[in-house]
Amino acid sequence: ISGLITATCVEYVMVSRGCVTDMVLTTAVLFCLLFFLLGWKKERKIYYLFSALWAAVAVLTKGPIGLFIPGIVVISFVAATRDWRGLKKIPFLECSAVFLAVALPWYIIVTKIHGDVFLNEFFGFQNIVRFLKPEHRIGTSPFFYIPVILGGFFPWSFFLPLGLWAMLKERGDPSEERGYRIFVLAWFISVFLFFSVSRTKLVTYILPMFPAIALITGRFLERYMTGTGKGNISGRSMKISFSALTVFSLLGAIGLSLFVRHRYPQAFFGTAVTSGIFFAGMVAGLGLSLKEKKQMSIYSTAASVVMICIPLVLYVLPVIEEFESSKEVSLKLKELAGANEPIAGESDGRRGIAFYTDRTDIYDIHYYDDMKAFLSREERVWGIVKKKHYDQYKEEYGSAISDPVYQFGKKVIFTNKTSF
Repeated sequence: ISGLITATCVEYVMVSRGCVTDMVLTTAVLFCLLFFLLGWKKERKIYYLFSALWAAVAVLTKGPIGLFIPGIVVISFVAATRDWRGLKKIPFLECSAVFLAVALPWYIIVTKIHGDVFLNEFFGFQNIVRFLKPEHRIGTSPFFYIPVILGGFFPWSFFLPLGLWAMLKERGDPSEERGYRIFVLAWFISVFLFFSVSRTKLVTYILPMFPAIALITGRFLERYMTGTGKGNISGRSMKISFSALTVFSLLGAIGLSLFVRHRYPQAFFGTAVTSGIFFAGMVAGLGLSLKEKKQMSIYSTAASVVMICIPLVLYVLPVIEEFESSKEVSLKLKELAGANEPIAGESDGRRGIAFYTDRTDIYDIHYYDDMKAFLSREERVWGIVKKKHYDQYKEEYGSAISDPVYQFGKKVIFTNKTSF
């Protein structure tokens, strides 16, 4: 049930279609922690070695954070259980050898190719600086990830508080089950607190925590469906949660449709159909819950998410992609720009531009001074920015920046040479 929950929550579905590394990182962290827990409980070396292997994959995917996340989870777990003697059973030497054999070669090769540029950008800026200083205007609040969980874990976020409360209040469970419970709670709490303290926050950063909250919610829902929950909390509170979910779904469907109609009018029909299908599924789930058909109510909720993926992928996302993605303009720029002509983009678009143009030397023109210096270069340079920012640049720089060479959705291609 936890796997079904993970696969059908909003953020997991959306990130799985995005050009970001967080999905791979989450999978690697999940397997790393799974094999560690198996090694801890079964006391078999092979599991620890597989855990080290997946930690290396996580580090290859997104750097030191791939090792840090499992590290803080394990330390929190050991501290909570006070089983420090268990650390002596971990084959640290063999695990280190596996980890370094997998992760180290790539870092050595890239460092030799790019030198200090790679070390300063990747380790210095992307990890240390972004943790200590905010890179974006959003995300400065320590409470940033609370609404992210509520929205990203939707529709299951309406059952997460019940699952968390039930897990925290449990008493008298077998020692082995208690260990699993503490491990999942340590996973959830430590990762949530770490990213909440970080000064730079994005909605995808918290994704490695989603398997943990899926386990918390899934454990509760499994007991609800099988009738093994204690007291009346399962039945009565679940009906309240389903009612709140249905009301929120109606309000969300209306609000989302109006927003899309205003901002992406071409996607309005697909959004209205998608919202209608989802709301109908929520109504069905509520009705089944009121009739005490517990399993059907949960599966109906999951099925609603699966069903909306079809109109979402066919009619909504392709339209929004035209406005938000860098794909089309990047492919066009790949045709226009010479191999030695510099290319630049805004901070949040550089990775997409690099991916679609097959260029790694994408300059950052997010800040005013960087943009000014880039446009003043003698050779022809090219840039991709959002249309609203281009208008501001054009007003500021005048003839130093060309009219839009190409526009697709919200993105504009420009150059510093008005004739070509």
